[in-house]
Amino acid sequence: MAYTSPYGTGDRRSVITATVSGLTFGAGNVTNLIDGVTNAGPYTSHANITGDWLKWDFTASIILTEITFKKQNWASSVYGTWQAQGSHNDSSWDNIGSAFAIDNGTAGVSVLTALSGNTTAYRYYRLLGVSGAWAQTSDIFEFEFSWTYPVPRDIKTIDGVAYADIKSVDSILIADVKNFNTVS
Repeated sequence: MAYTSPYGTGDRRSVITATVSGLTFGAGNVTNLIDGVTNAGPYTSHANITGDWLKWDFTASIILTEITFKKQNWASSVYGTWQAQGSHNDSSWDNIGSAFAIDNGTAGVSVLTALSGNTTAYRYYRLLGVSGAWAQTSDIFEFEFSWTYPVPRDIKTIDGVAYADIKSVDSILIADVKNFNTVS
């Protein structure tokens, strides 16, 4: 699991759709948080983050294990308590790990490890505001993701060709294991 392409770092706007509810941004928007620019971005503050969310559609089911949150370095900034969640269909959500507080981290970098025990592949991930406030109007630079593809659960042979049944509740990806090409 690593912060690698296509979802980990760099400009990922062509492979991830980012949306937000509740939080408002000045001088930019939520897509700036996945554009690969780690020293500038939109700013926000919000008195009550309860029910607000930041959501990412990865367009494929992946296993997300960590999020790095890069922001302006304010010594006393707090960003509320959040719950990581995953979804197969963008309507019902599973909690991943326990709720956690986001603080300033080290030099403006917070590593969110609440997903470290995640073993389920989801297409959609979000951070749901549980309580508190986004207390400081500060620039948010980037979200980066440590991720991996799901491990094949079962290898099947159909007409002499091996196929991998990938662990995923919402769909089964059938891959030509010999040539590593997606079949359907």
